Amino acid sequence: MDTSSSENVKLNPHDQQVLSRIFSPDDPNLFQTIDLELPLDDDFTKTLNLKDKEALTNLQLEAIKLAEEGRLEEALKAFDFIVVKFPKFTAAWNDRAQVKVLMQREREAAQDLETAMTLNGPETRCEAIKQVYSQYGLLMLAAGEQEKALESFKKAASMGDAFAKKQLVQLNPYAALCNKYIGDLLKKAMQGDQ
Repeated sequence: MDTSSSENVKLNPHDQQVLSRIFSPDDPNLFQTIDLELPLDDDFTKTLNLKDKEALTNLQLEAIKLAEEGRLEEALKAFDFIVVKFPKFTAAWNDRAQVKVLMQREREAAQDLETAMTLNGPETRCEAIKQVYSQYGLLMLAAGEQEKALESFKKAASMGDAFAKKQLVQLNPYAALCNKYIGDLLKKAMQGDQ
């Protein structure tokens, strides 16, 4: 895909669903839900006053809207502006990475996610960080880096990410075998073939 053009990109239904999951994780129609016990703010946004937080949220929403409309180059420029102006804002790095994935720039997306991982203390837990680790796990899995994917999914799962938990089960051969065995036993029991 030529990303140098300023023309609108038409997103297929799959890409639209991916964007919805990334930018609207609190949509009740999606499998990924926000953990109400997990704070929304990362270390940086906790330090902002209300006015600055509102300005940042507006910038982020404008960039997300551009991405949802398929205007990926413009969305990328908007996120570039945000990460320059607010370099410690975890969610902006994650969002920019997702735009880069849609533009088939996975290496750059991984670099953005790696940067996002360094922005908060090791004990900080919030929605943005959870999403960063889950998205990074997917990128590493696609790149064949299973160990990095597992580590990232473990961190996301520890914050309550349901998708990451599913990925951990699928990537663990013993868990997959155990799940198959239990599933077969339950199927036999339901059919009366004990």
